[in-house]
Amino acid sequence: RHLGCAQVFDGMGQEFAHAWQLGDIHFDDDEHFVPPNIEHGISLLKVAVHEIGHVLGLSHMNQMGSVMQPNYIPANSEVELTRVDRNAIQKIYGKCEGRFNTVFDWVWREKKANGELGNYHFNTYFFRNSWYWMYENRSNRTRYGDPIQLSAGWHGIPQSNIDAFIHIWTWDKDYTLFFKGTQYWRYDSVNDMAYVEDPQGYRYPRPITEGFPGVFSTIDTAYYDRRNHNIYFFRES
Repeated sequence: RHLGCAQVFDGMGQEFAHAWQLGDIHFDDDEHFVPPNIEHGISLLKVAVHEIGHVLGLSHMNQMGSVMQPNYIPANSEVELTRVDRNAIQKIYGKCEGRFNTVFDWVWREKKANGELGNYHFNTYFFRNSWYWMYENRSNRTRYGDPIQLSAGWHGIPQSNIDAFIHIWTWDKDYTLFFKGTQYWRYDSVNDMAYVEDPQGYRYPRPITEGFPGVFSTIDTAYYDRRNHNIYFFRES
Protein backbone atom coordinates (compact mmCIF):
# COMPACT_ATOMS: atom_id res chain seq x y z
CA ARG A 1 0.00 0.00 0.00
CA HIS A 2 1.33 3.46 -0.91
CA LEU A 3 0.36 6.98 0.17
CA GLY A 4 -2.72 5.56 1.88
CA CYS A 5 -4.05 4.28 -1.46
CA ALA A 6 -6.52 1.41 -1.19
CA GLN A 7 -5.37 -0.03 -4.53
CA VAL A 8 -2.22 -2.14 -4.05
CA PHE A 9 0.36 -2.56 -6.82
CA ASP A 10 1.18 -6.10 -7.92
CA GLY A 11 4.96 -5.94 -8.29
CA MET A 12 7.12 -5.79 -11.40
CA GLY A 13 5.69 -6.45 -14.83
CA GLN A 14 1.96 -6.10 -14.39
CA GLU A 15 0.29 -2.81 -13.48
CA PHE A 16 2.66 0.11 -14.05
CA ALA A 17 0.47 2.91 -12.67
CA HIS A 18 -3.09 3.89 -11.89
CA ALA A 19 -5.07 7.11 -11.78
CA TRP A 20 -8.50 8.55 -11.04
CA GLN A 21 -10.48 11.08 -13.01
CA LEU A 22 -9.61 14.58 -11.76
CA GLY A 23 -7.43 12.90 -9.14
CA ASP A 24 -3.93 11.61 -8.46
CA ILE A 25 -1.60 9.41 -10.50
CA HIS A 26 0.43 6.70 -8.73
CA PHE A 27 3.42 4.93 -10.32
CA ASP A 28 4.73 1.53 -9.23
CA ASP A 29 8.23 1.89 -7.75
CA ASP A 30 8.98 -1.75 -8.63
CA GLU A 31 8.97 -0.94 -12.35
CA HIS A 32 12.07 0.14 -14.25
CA PHE A 33 10.99 3.47 -15.73
CA VAL A 34 13.29 5.17 -18.23
CA PRO A 35 13.38 8.50 -20.10
CA PRO A 36 12.15 8.74 -23.71
CA ASN A 37 14.16 7.04 -26.47
CA ILE A 38 15.74 4.46 -24.14
CA GLU A 39 15.22 0.93 -25.49
CA HIS A 40 15.44 -1.15 -22.31
CA GLY A 41 12.82 -0.29 -19.73
CA ILE A 42 9.37 1.23 -19.49
CA SER A 43 8.86 4.71 -20.92
CA LEU A 44 7.81 6.93 -18.04
CA LEU A 45 6.51 9.53 -20.49
CA LYS A 46 4.32 7.03 -22.33
CA VAL A 47 2.82 5.66 -19.11
CA ALA A 48 2.32 9.18 -17.72
CA VAL A 49 0.48 10.38 -20.84
CA HIS A 50 -1.79 7.34 -20.65
CA GLU A 51 -2.61 7.99 -16.99
CA ILE A 52 -3.12 11.72 -17.62
CA GLY A 53 -5.71 10.64 -20.18
CA HIS A 54 -7.59 8.85 -17.40
CA VAL A 55 -7.36 11.92 -15.15
CA LEU A 56 -8.88 13.99 -17.95
CA GLY A 57 -11.74 11.52 -18.33
CA LEU A 58 -10.64 9.16 -21.12
CA SER A 59 -11.24 5.41 -20.98
CA HIS A 60 -9.22 2.64 -22.63
CA MET A 61 -9.50 2.49 -26.42
CA ASN A 62 -8.69 -0.59 -28.49
CA GLN A 63 -7.22 1.46 -31.31
CA MET A 64 -3.74 0.80 -32.70
CA GLY A 65 -1.40 3.68 -31.84
CA SER A 66 -3.73 5.32 -29.32
CA VAL A 67 -2.14 6.52 -26.09
CA MET A 68 -5.17 5.00 -24.34
CA GLN A 69 -4.57 1.40 -25.44
CA PRO A 70 -5.09 -0.85 -22.40
CA ASN A 71 -1.76 -2.67 -22.84
CA TYR A 72 1.76 -1.25 -22.91
CA ILE A 73 3.58 -1.93 -26.20
CA PRO A 74 7.37 -1.90 -25.65
CA ALA A 75 8.21 -1.75 -29.35
CA ASN A 76 6.83 1.76 -29.66
CA SER A 77 8.10 4.15 -26.99
CA GLU A 78 7.20 7.32 -28.91
CA VAL A 79 4.21 9.32 -27.72
CA GLU A 80 1.95 11.11 -30.17
CA LEU A 81 -1.78 11.68 -29.98
CA THR A 82 -3.71 9.99 -32.77
CA ARG A 83 -6.80 11.41 -34.42
CA VAL A 84 -8.86 9.08 -32.21
CA ASP A 85 -7.18 10.48 -29.08
CA ARG A 86 -7.76 14.06 -30.19
CA ASN A 87 -11.39 13.44 -31.07
CA ALA A 88 -11.99 11.78 -27.70
CA ILE A 89 -10.53 14.61 -25.64
CA GLN A 90 -12.22 17.27 -27.80
CA LYS A 91 -15.54 15.54 -27.25
CA ILE A 92 -15.09 16.24 -23.53
CA TYR A 93 -13.46 19.68 -23.56
CA GLY A 94 -14.29 21.09 -26.99
CA LYS A 95 -12.13 22.16 -29.92
CA CYS A 96 -9.74 25.04 -30.32
CA GLU A 97 -11.60 27.60 -32.44
CA GLY A 98 -8.90 29.23 -34.51
CA ARG A 99 -6.22 31.65 -33.43
CA PHE A 100 -6.27 33.92 -30.40
CA ASN A 101 -6.96 37.64 -30.71
CA THR A 102 -3.96 38.44 -28.56
CA VAL A 103 -1.52 36.70 -26.22
CA PHE A 104 0.65 38.50 -23.69
CA ASP A 105 2.77 38.19 -20.56
CA TRP A 106 1.89 40.47 -17.68
CA VAL A 107 3.66 41.25 -14.42
CA TRP A 108 1.28 42.72 -11.88
CA ARG A 109 1.11 43.32 -8.14
CA GLU A 110 -1.81 42.17 -6.06
CA LYS A 111 -3.71 44.47 -3.74
CA LYS A 112 -4.49 43.05 -0.30
CA ALA A 113 -7.83 43.43 1.47
CA ASN A 114 -6.32 46.08 3.76
CA GLY A 115 -5.25 48.16 0.76
CA GLU A 116 -1.55 47.33 0.96
CA LEU A 117 0.34 46.05 -2.08
CA GLY A 118 1.32 42.38 -2.01
CA ASN A 119 3.41 40.04 -4.13
CA TYR A 120 4.19 40.34 -7.82
CA HIS A 121 2.63 37.81 -10.20
CA PHE A 122 3.83 36.79 -13.65
CA ASN A 123 1.22 35.12 -15.85
CA THR A 124 0.51 34.62 -19.54
CA TYR A 125 -2.93 35.49 -20.91
CA PHE A 126 -4.71 34.17 -23.99
CA PHE A 127 -7.66 36.21 -25.35
CA ARG A 128 -10.15 34.84 -27.85
CA ASN A 129 -13.40 36.64 -28.68
CA SER A 130 -15.09 37.32 -25.32
CA TRP A 131 -13.12 34.68 -23.34
CA TYR A 132 -9.66 34.43 -21.83
CA TRP A 133 -7.32 31.89 -20.27
CA MET A 134 -4.66 32.62 -17.66
CA TYR A 135 -1.53 30.44 -17.67
CA GLU A 136 0.13 30.28 -14.26
CA ASN A 137 3.82 30.29 -15.15
CA ARG A 138 4.99 29.46 -11.64
CA SER A 139 2.78 26.36 -11.52
CA ASN A 140 3.21 25.55 -15.23
CA ARG A 141 -0.52 25.10 -15.81
CA THR A 142 -3.69 26.86 -16.93
CA ARG A 143 -5.74 28.26 -14.08
CA TYR A 144 -8.47 25.86 -12.97
CA GLY A 145 -11.87 26.82 -14.35
CA ASP A 146 -10.64 28.77 -17.38
CA PRO A 147 -11.70 30.08 -19.80
CA ILE A 148 -13.83 32.79 -18.25
CA GLN A 149 -15.42 35.84 -19.82
CA LEU A 150 -13.40 39.01 -20.27
CA SER A 151 -16.08 41.01 -18.48
CA ALA A 152 -15.57 38.91 -15.34
CA GLY A 153 -11.80 39.30 -15.19
CA TRP A 154 -11.07 42.66 -16.81
CA HIS A 155 -13.22 45.60 -15.82
CA GLY A 156 -13.81 48.56 -18.09
CA ILE A 157 -12.15 47.32 -21.29
CA PRO A 158 -14.09 46.08 -24.36
CA GLN A 159 -15.70 42.72 -23.66
CA SER A 160 -14.53 40.98 -26.84
CA ASN A 161 -11.99 40.94 -29.67
CA ILE A 162 -9.09 42.82 -28.09
CA ASP A 163 -6.49 43.59 -30.78
CA ALA A 164 -3.37 44.14 -28.69
CA PHE A 165 -1.84 44.61 -25.25
CA ILE A 166 1.37 46.30 -24.13
CA HIS A 167 2.92 46.77 -20.71
CA ILE A 168 5.32 49.71 -20.50
CA TRP A 169 7.37 48.87 -17.42
CA THR A 170 10.45 50.94 -16.55
CA TRP A 171 11.98 52.43 -13.41
CA ASP A 172 9.61 55.40 -13.56
CA LYS A 173 6.69 54.15 -15.68
CA ASP A 174 4.14 51.37 -15.33
CA TYR A 175 1.48 51.59 -18.05
CA THR A 176 -0.82 48.76 -19.10
CA LEU A 177 -2.66 49.42 -22.37
CA PHE A 178 -5.33 47.53 -24.33
CA PHE A 179 -6.11 48.30 -27.98
CA LYS A 180 -9.26 47.69 -30.00
CA GLY A 181 -10.21 49.26 -33.29
CA THR A 182 -9.14 52.90 -33.36
CA GLN A 183 -9.03 53.31 -29.57
CA TYR A 184 -7.00 52.22 -26.57
CA TRP A 185 -7.58 51.91 -22.83
CA ARG A 186 -5.16 52.28 -19.93
CA TYR A 187 -5.63 49.69 -17.19
CA ASP A 188 -5.19 50.32 -13.46
CA SER A 189 -3.66 47.03 -12.30
CA VAL A 190 -3.76 47.98 -8.62
CA ASN A 191 -7.51 48.62 -8.57
CA ASP A 192 -8.19 46.07 -11.34
CA MET A 193 -10.14 48.33 -13.69
CA ALA A 194 -9.64 50.54 -16.70
CA TYR A 195 -9.04 54.21 -16.06
CA VAL A 196 -11.77 56.67 -16.92
CA GLU A 197 -9.19 59.38 -16.26
CA ASP A 198 -5.57 58.57 -15.42
CA PRO A 199 -3.30 60.50 -13.00
CA GLN A 200 -1.97 62.56 -15.92
CA GLY A 201 -5.48 63.79 -16.76
CA TYR A 202 -6.03 61.76 -19.96
CA ARG A 203 -9.52 60.32 -20.40
CA TYR A 204 -10.23 56.86 -21.83
CA PRO A 205 -10.91 55.32 -24.22
CA ARG A 206 -8.53 57.48 -26.20
CA PRO A 207 -7.94 57.55 -29.99
CA ILE A 208 -4.77 55.71 -31.00
CA THR A 209 -3.86 58.59 -33.32
CA GLU A 210 -3.96 60.97 -30.37
CA GLY A 211 -1.79 58.93 -28.03
CA PHE A 212 0.55 57.57 -30.71
CA PRO A 213 0.97 60.11 -33.53
CA GLY A 214 1.84 58.45 -36.81
CA VAL A 215 -0.19 55.30 -36.18
CA PHE A 216 -3.05 56.11 -38.51
CA SER A 217 -5.29 53.04 -38.47
CA THR A 218 -6.36 49.98 -36.55
CA ILE A 219 -3.62 47.51 -35.62
CA ASP A 220 -3.28 43.74 -35.45
CA THR A 221 -0.88 43.63 -32.52
CA ALA A 222 1.73 45.67 -30.66
CA TYR A 223 4.96 44.97 -28.81
CA TYR A 224 6.94 46.95 -26.24
CA ASP A 225 10.69 46.30 -26.33
CA ARG A 226 12.19 46.89 -22.89
CA ARG A 227 15.70 46.90 -24.36
CA ASN A 228 15.24 50.16 -26.26
CA HIS A 229 11.91 51.35 -24.78
CA ASN A 230 10.23 51.44 -28.20
CA ILE A 231 6.68 50.35 -29.04
CA TYR A 232 6.19 48.45 -32.30
CA PHE A 233 2.78 48.36 -33.97
CA PHE A 234 1.94 45.69 -36.54
CA ARG A 235 -0.75 45.51 -39.17
CA GLU A 236 -1.28 42.98 -41.93
CA SER A 237 -0.60 44.62 -45.27
